[in-house]
Amino acid sequence: MTNEERKVPSLEEVLLLIERLLPFAHQRELLHESDMTSTRNSLLDLFKLAEPHREELNHEELDSAVPLLEQLLDYGYVIGLIPSQTVLQRDLLDSRIMGLLLPR
Repeated sequence: MTNEERKVPSLEEVLLLIERLLPFAHQRELLHESDMTSTRNSLLDLFKLAEPHREELNHEELDSAVPLLEQLLDYGYVIGLIPSQTVLQRDLLDSRIMGLLLPR
């Protein structure tokens, strides 16, 4: 799928993507339970969001974070976190996101 064909997630979808990314990182032992709140807050700050998704999530086991990250990268472009949709710019933002998910 090309960049032009991707659907940019809504604000509510972005909040949900962040909430789904946190348990993925925890399940992969990238993120300790005690760091969940601070990591959530850091991701919200990165994406210029005021408050987290409030609804309870169903438990899910994701094989990969790529589908979540792709949508977050698209949203990051729309809000100006990256100046273009090039592979380099997307990789840089992806690295920033994943850096927030690593142990402190």
